[in-house]
Amino acid sequence: MDTAIATLLNDAITKRTFPGAAVGVICGDQATFVTAGRTAYEDDSAVVTPETIYDVASLTKSVPLGILALQLIEQGRLELDKSLPDYLPEYAAPGGGDIKIRYLLTYTVIGFPFSKYASESTQALRRRILTEPLGGIPGQEYLYTNFPAYLLGLVIQRVANQPLDSLAKHSLFDPLGMRRTTFQASEAVGSVDEVAPTEVVDDTVLRGVVHDESARTLSADGEVVGHAGLFSCVSDMLRPVQALVHGGLLGQARILEASTIELLSQDQVPQVADRVTYGFELERPWMATTVPSGTFGKTGFTGCSLVVSPQHRVGWVLLSNHIHPKRSVTREAINAIRREIGDVILAHALP
Repeated sequence: MDTAIATLLNDAITKRTFPGAAVGVICGDQATFVTAGRTAYEDDSAVVTPETIYDVASLTKSVPLGILALQLIEQGRLELDKSLPDYLPEYAAPGGGDIKIRYLLTYTVIGFPFSKYASESTQALRRRILTEPLGGIPGQEYLYTNFPAYLLGLVIQRVANQPLDSLAKHSLFDPLGMRRTTFQASEAVGSVDEVAPTEVVDDTVLRGVVHDESARTLSADGEVVGHAGLFSCVSDMLRPVQALVHGGLLGQARILEASTIELLSQDQVPQVADRVTYGFELERPWMATTVPSGTFGKTGFTGCSLVVSPQHRVGWVLLSNHIHPKRSVTREAINAIRREIGDVILAHALP
């Protein structure tokens, strides 16, 4: 398996899908790491290791955001069928009372594309988020955008009465031993050289600065948002995957109850055409050519992904900077390598 994954990664580097990548696999109780390439295409750039830190982009929506929401639900502090204004009374858009927490967790609330307004001031973008009319009836259609995750992040911070990064550190990162995972990359590394660069924007290389445009805008005054902004390495990101594979438990640290993880493997909004679950994507074609039932995961725009198949006690993480130095026109290349890696791992793991 390791050799086959390494071959896939090196082929992708040759095709310039990314300059380098790191894969972590948990199969039963065995963890494996495979790395290839460098953090940039230049020969003097750093060699990728399991400790190389990447901007994991929308993996943030699942780790930590989705898991934190599910923890609060288990604790009885957050209720799936309460409406958004119950927790966020300043939300003033028409129809806000129809937005249930379960719709935020399943991305069945249609807002507006953040990237379209990312050049606005922080205050203007926040005001727009809280007042802009919805694009449809909540709970009736799946549409993956940043909008539900940002609102869910606000709700979580309000319920927990602490910033999202602090809650994530104490409720997830520290218990799992995720020492190089942070919303502030400079806090986790001795040098920014340990962070893989993302896109070159206006002749400036983004490195240790969140790539997502709206997250950059909304975090300009120090706010931590729920839809993007996390930095981590593959050795860290495999740890929550390992816990999810093993019923929510890693060592002595329990991040979720086994019954909650069973829910993650099930379609939670059957009235919509897509199969969706809480805080993750469910049974998507990018995961593998043939995706086992109940498999859930998440992708990140920068070229990252994670997959969990609890029934088969297998999961994996891919971290890369597919968008360096510039993003591709389509997602075909990165989705192909995601799927090929999944095929290799599942061929090894399944009987």
